[in-house]
Order: sequence, then C-alpha cells, then structure tokens
Amino acid sequence: MNTHLPNLPMNRPETSLAGVARLGLHGLLVALGLLLVANEALAQRAAPPDRMSYQGFLVDSGGVPIATATGPTNLTTAFRIYDAALAGNLLWAEQQLVTIDKGNFSVMLGEGSPTSAEPLLHGSLTSAFGGAGASDRYIEVTVGTTRILPRLRLLPSSYSFLASQANSLVRTNTGVSYLSYDAQADRINAGSGLSVAGSITGTGGLSVSGAISGSSLSGNGSGITGLTAGQISGVFGDSLLSANVAMRNANNQFTPVQNFLANVGIGISTAPAFPLSFASVLGDKIGLFPGASGNYGIGVQSSLLQIHTDTSASDIAFGSGTSASMAETLRIKGNGRVGIGTNSPQATVHVASTGSSELLLESTAASGEPWRLSSGTGGAFSILETNTYRITVQKGGAVGIGTTSPTAGTMLEVAGKARIGGGNVTVGDESLRIIRGQVAAGTGVPVIGAGYNVSRTGVGVYKIGFSQAFKDVPVVTLAVFAVGGSATLSAPSTSSITVTTYGPLNVATDLSFNFIAVGTW
Repeated sequence: MNTHLPNLPMNRPETSLAGVARLGLHGLLVALGLLLVANEALAQRAAPPDRMSYQGFLVDSGGVPIATATGPTNLTTAFRIYDAALAGNLLWAEQQLVTIDKGNFSVMLGEGSPTSAEPLLHGSLTSAFGGAGASDRYIEVTVGTTRILPRLRLLPSSYSFLASQANSLVRTNTGVSYLSYDAQADRINAGSGLSVAGSITGTGGLSVSGAISGSSLSGNGSGITGLTAGQISGVFGDSLLSANVAMRNANNQFTPVQNFLANVGIGISTAPAFPLSFASVLGDKIGLFPGASGNYGIGVQSSLLQIHTDTSASDIAFGSGTSASMAETLRIKGNGRVGIGTNSPQATVHVASTGSSELLLESTAASGEPWRLSSGTGGAFSILETNTYRITVQKGGAVGIGTTSPTAGTMLEVAGKARIGGGNVTVGDESLRIIRGQVAAGTGVPVIGAGYNVSRTGVGVYKIGFSQAFKDVPVVTLAVFAVGGSATLSAPSTSSITVTTYGPLNVATDLSFNFIAVGTW
C-alpha cells in the first residue's frame, strides 16, 4: 500500500496524521500477495486461526516514506471491513498501534482492540466473510485521524475463512450439492433418501418432505408443523397401548370423545385405585374456571374437602338441568347465607316456596318426634308436632295455642287450661281487661299499676285516663287509705273515670286510694 501523507514532525513515537492520502498499486499487490499465502495455508486447516496478515507502504504528501529519517515510528491505525466500496454496512473494526519503518508496516488483523466508535464490532474476523453477500468485502484504513480512500476490495485469498463453514457438499456422480439454504431454512437434498447410522439430535427444527422411519422417536413434538387435520387428529392403536388412543389436533386438543377403560391417575406414579385419582398433596385439585383473582374448583386441606369459588362475591348453587338452563334448588352465598328456593337469601338460612315452606327438626330416638316449622300461604307461622298444629301465629300477631284460628280481636287464645305465675287461670266467655292502680294523696302521682295516667283537678278530685280505651264502660272498685274516709266515682267512660275522696266529715279531702277497673276489649 503506497500512501501519501502531509509532511509532519516524525520525532514522536505516536503521530496524529491529517490530510488526503492516495493508495498505490505496489502496496495493494504486496498486501494481497501476503494475504494469499497466509490464507491458503489457513484454508487447509479444519479450524483456521481467526487472523489475517496485512502489509502496506506509507508516504507523505511529498512522496517521502514515513519514518525515513526518524527510524521506526508507532502510529494508532484503525482497520474496518465494509460490504461496499462506498458507504455500505460496517461489518468488523479494530485498532492497533502500528510500527512504521521507512514507510513499510505489517500487522496481523484480529489481534487488535475494539475502536472507541465501534466497540461491539470487534468480533470474530471469520464472521465478516459469511452470509449471502460475502462476495463483496472492502477494507478501509485510518491512520491517526486520516481516512485512506478508496477502500481496497478483498480478493479471494481472504475468503479462506469460509473453510470454517461448509457452503456446499457435492455429489460426486452428479455434481449437485447436498446442501442448500435460504432465508427460511438450511436444507439437505438427499434425493431418494437419507440414511443415518446414529441418532439425530439438536436444538433447532427438522423439516422432512418424505417419510421418517427409525427404531425410536423422542421429544415433546411441539415443533412438528405442516401436518393436515387428518394427519394429526383421530385415533391410533398399538399393542402396547390401550385401544384407540386419541391424537391431538393443531391446537393441542383431543378432538374425539375419549373413553378410558382403566383408572386414570394425575400426578401419581403408582397404579390409581379409583377411576380418577390425584396425588396425595394438599391444595387445589380441580380448576373449573381459573381466573386472575382465584379459581372455581375443588381442593383438599388437612381433614377438609373444599368446594370453593374465586371470591366472596361469588356463590355456589345446586339444582337440576344444565349449566345454561338450571332449575336451582339451593344456593350458598359467598357471605355464608343459605337460600333454599331462593337465590337471594335474606338471613343465615332462608327457605322460600310458592306453597308452604317448612323446616323439619327430628330426633330419631325411640321417644323422639318430628317437629315442623311452617310458613303457610295465608301468612301464618305454625309449629307442628308430626302433622298436628300446636302453636300458630297469625299475620298481625294473634297467637293461637291449640288452635290455628284465634278469635278475631284477641291477641292470645288458648284452647285448654292455662297457668300463669304457677297458678291456674280461670277464664270465662268474655275477653276481659283489668287495670289496677294506686294514687298518692294531694299530688295525684300513680304509685303502682300501669296503663293509666292521673291529673288532680281540685281538692280530693282526680281524673284517671286509660292508655287504651275499653270496649265498654268498665266496672270500677275504689278503696280509700284513711279511717272514716270515702270515695265516689263520677263521669265513667270507656277512656276515663273521675274519683273524689272525702274525709270523716264528708268534706272533699286529698286522700290516697286504690282502684280496679275491669272491662272488655
């Protein structure tokens, strides 16, 4: 390489050069001749060194060889390989500290260091000579900061690097290559067939246009493509397999109906003892509808079988029919409420029906009885012993004991004897109401009793009002707390009475007294 550089001081071991340079034919022939010798030797080796010898000759702008007067001089020189004479793609780059003596230099490309501008392109030198466009490679030299143009085209001797990559394997009888490749795949053209004595292994894919036969085929099969639906679906039989084992379709799905004649085990290594068995590991066993926040499914924990939804906002329902059209009979809400006959229970247990709703509680002991809690269509609530009504609460609150139809206007009706406070209660044919009370002298303040109020309207005069009026004017009995005293009743009505108390001289006097009023509802 004969290069002209400007006249610059050459007394430093490393010099920055600038200016325009030109490439001479002599330097080109010397460089390529050495490249040819070096790389022909490399081509004969199975794994050639990743190096390339390169020589050149540098002169300044006056034609004087560099480092003539100063002796050997070191200059930082960058070497770059492109795929075009101008512009193009930079494929490889490195820089070296080159010793120049009387214009001559010699380097071994591949032994330098990455350039600061292209630190990632200082890879294998061999890689720059591969690929579909490897026929065009150009080298560019930069001495210091001076680019030397034009670029040199690298001739065939440098392509000995391709010996590390077999581009063709030719049949001796036809001259046709066994190998071919394009952007999609590398291919072996085996003609009528390819026989392999050993095993074929690899991490990539294998595409075969003909049949594959062998003693075994292993792998997960995820890379098998190009098969028709008829080739990858249906069933096949084998003497070592159960009859008609199903094949999967392109979506990795079993398309035919599957019939397993033996027990199936999931996650277990021993023969399953049940039609479907899972590993003896705690946790979820079946996922019916997995979601981002949880799963509808079945799980097992210690001494516990779990049937669960994904969140507390979801429910569990039981019924008949199909999922899309189910007649629901029972629902368990996510909040723990249970609805029987309703999908929106309003209590811990809610039983609903278009007819009578009943809850049966039964002891199966010899002396036990079945008891029913019943809500009738008319709005009544009843407690039954077997099928006999014992207590009925009518809509509105009327209670019947021994009767399902309390007399209108009564809140409690007992068909039979009754005891209150440990004593018998004798009743007549009327619904009676009793109000009794004691009034303090002077103030008119009620002392005992309830269901009434008192107002003092004058000396010894007290008006008693009933909180709830009687049906008829009540019968009233009076008793005065004073010797010789008395009391009279006036203006009796269903809602009030007036009582006047008198002293011994029969003069109206403030005295304490008791009263009892008995009337009907």
